[in-house]
Amino acid sequence: MVLPIYLAEIAPSEFRGRVVASMVVLITGGQVLAYVIGASFFHVTKGWRWMFGLGAVPAISQVLLSFSIPESPRYHLRKGRVVTAQKTIQRLNPSWSHEMVQKRIQLLRAEVQDHPGDRAAGGPGRQRLLSGWREKVRNWRPSSIQDGKLGLLWKDRANRRALLVACGLQFFQQATGFNTLMYYAAKIIDQTGLGQPAAFAVFIAVSNFISTIVALRLIDRVGRRTLLLRTLLGMIGGMALLSFAFLFIHVSSSPRSAASETGASPWAFVAVFAMGMFCVSYALGLGNVAWVVQSEVFNQELRAFGNAAATAVNWSANLIVSSTFLHLSHAATPAGAFGIYAIVAGLAWLFTWEFLPETKGLTLEEVRAVFEREVNMDG
Repeated sequence: MVLPIYLAEIAPSEFRGRVVASMVVLITGGQVLAYVIGASFFHVTKGWRWMFGLGAVPAISQVLLSFSIPESPRYHLRKGRVVTAQKTIQRLNPSWSHEMVQKRIQLLRAEVQDHPGDRAAGGPGRQRLLSGWREKVRNWRPSSIQDGKLGLLWKDRANRRALLVACGLQFFQQATGFNTLMYYAAKIIDQTGLGQPAAFAVFIAVSNFISTIVALRLIDRVGRRTLLLRTLLGMIGGMALLSFAFLFIHVSSSPRSAASETGASPWAFVAVFAMGMFCVSYALGLGNVAWVVQSEVFNQELRAFGNAAATAVNWSANLIVSSTFLHLSHAATPAGAFGIYAIVAGLAWLFTWEFLPETKGLTLEEVRAVFEREVNMDG
């Protein structure tokens, strides 16, 4: 949750999409590495112990490297540390001149002044801060929720719209079924009758990783809205084709007999192609855009709370979809399950067309202004 907020705050507006999307590149790269490690220890006795143990290596590295990460300039300004904020901006942008740094400081200070409560919250010492919390606990009442950040999200029309867009995109990111292909790739490919399903699963993960790298160059050049509308068409087509292919695979014969007696059906290769088509389209669009949009649509005061809500929707939808896939596939057949995901992808396209404005090249303050007025959805 913290990372997309941090990246959005420190990145220049013209490169913000690319910087936030780099997070997804590292995630998908880690997925490829995990697939390779899993395949390497597949036949090793108690190999799962090594798989879990190796996961500690990047975790420890992350903890050690986190001490060298500078704090967000916005955070320093809310604490009244103008000089520190200037030094941080210069460190993050070493090629910037002194005038460019000062201009950036002025823009950020204007935003902080729009939310003086944030800045005031940083002034008191530890004892005063604790006293403030005790006072809040003593005076807590159910209606106080409406006076807090949740209330601000719901009462203000622009905040409601930002919450709808962020949570909606994160919901569709999971509800379109991408992680069912990632979690159960080997099982799905095995059902087609193809041999070496683990190898094909690695291929799917690699195609996803490469596509996220390509997305880095597209998201700020093409734009969030345009890129998402185009790639969702590929997701719809890929999932629909996968559903269609499984109609024939299911009717013809069982996967095992198809692979062992006459070789895999041609529809098996169509299914793998459809999986790749869906994953590539997802990685180019929804897999990146949802995180980028989430990091930039909320104002400073509600950015952390709004991102937390959208991230919670993401993981909740992920839990529901991934835990119900096998049951859904059994009840409705694989073709039916993938057909449902194709329909959900179609709903995601309609949602994007109706609610998502273009935010390419805008500062975080300008993005906020977009949500505060009636927007031409065509950007």
